[in-house]
Amino acid sequence: MDFTDSLKIRDDRFMENSFKRYFSVFPYASAQDAETAVAILMDKARATEEAYLRVLEMAELFLTSPNSYMRDEETYYLFLKGADESDFPDQALKARIRERIADVMKNRKGTKAADFKIGLSEGRITSLYRETAKAGLTMLLFHDPECSHCHEILNLLKEMRPLSEAVASGRLRVVAVYPYGDRKIWENSSGILPLSWLDGYSPAGEIERREIYSLPAMPVIYLLSSDNTVLLKDASLPQVEAFISEASGSQ
Repeated sequence: MDFTDSLKIRDDRFMENSFKRYFSVFPYASAQDAETAVAILMDKARATEEAYLRVLEMAELFLTSPNSYMRDEETYYLFLKGADESDFPDQALKARIRERIADVMKNRKGTKAADFKIGLSEGRITSLYRETAKAGLTMLLFHDPECSHCHEILNLLKEMRPLSEAVASGRLRVVAVYPYGDRKIWENSSGILPLSWLDGYSPAGEIERREIYSLPAMPVIYLLSSDNTVLLKDASLPQVEAFISEASGSQ
């Protein structure tokens, strides 16, 4: 691509179709090849400021949007890392990039998920680690009862057969948490979750207040191993279903 061609750069349909094809091969690339490919692309995009910003915009669109089936934070990190190490972006853009990198590094895939307190009914307090101590896999679900999209996703999760079977067999524990601390909102939502799921809230909104987890758009789903290592972060429903099905089949 000629990154000095401003007409192409400004053509939304052309850019989106081009990047859709580009990102479609990343699942088949090694980590090293993916990093090399992103470095080459971003170096070519330095042809103009407009092109460079457009590449970052396309990366964000495809790799972070909640409705994108190509969403992949680790690939997005390659773009953020490249931009942060480059002298091309101005200071304002650098500041935004570093904020996003901080979100990526928070409870990143392959690291231990941060522990936090969970409020339950009748004033009882537990914690993530306490609830996952005897679990094989844990699905950590952050949701907002006042979010209509959350209700749509919750209904789809309830109907997900591999998930229901894994919970029923004890292979998977679902920990659902309202992270914003308004206990009344949480109490008014009682009954919307299956009884087999742990239903709790964040006392005093600790999760949001201390920014323990990155919560870009509700709901946010994590899958954790038996030792609370993050296996999937901000996972899509297809990713959740595929992972649970594969994990169940291997046991």
